[in-house]
Amino acid sequence: MPLKMRLTRMGAKKRPFYRIVIADSRSPRDGRAIDTLGYYDPIAQPAQIKVDRARADEWIRKGAQPTDRVKILLERAAKAPAVPEPVTPEPQPEPEAKAAPRTSRTRAPKAAAVPEEGAVEAATPGESPEVAPDAEAPSEG
Repeated sequence: MPLKMRLTRMGAKKRPFYRIVIADSRSPRDGRAIDTLGYYDPIAQPAQIKVDRARADEWIRKGAQPTDRVKILLERAAKAPAVPEPVTPEPQPEPEAKAAPRTSRTRAPKAAAVPEEGAVEAATPGESPEVAPDAEAPSEG
């Protein structure tokens, strides 16, 4: 049974993602795989390649033939660092002027309303309201 180390297409439409697999050379591209060795994501910037080198070397010793594209990917994976370094953004300069933070959540007092003519003013505690002479209590009788 001639074995091939090749790519199997995964992912959504127009968003390809490939697995590096060992498969029978007579099986279809996306057919049944014997073993999965890693993946290749060409859409990521930079492209991501992850391969289990020990298992890949083992399959090559057993007679699996890598395709041209898989050979290139294996070479790139060998040259690339094992773990990609995280990208740290450059520090941004702080703005010069910022608004002062609020220290409390109290509201500012509202402006006093001007009473309309003829309106009765509310009495403050300890005072009795002034009543117009014609607005006295009704007499009993």
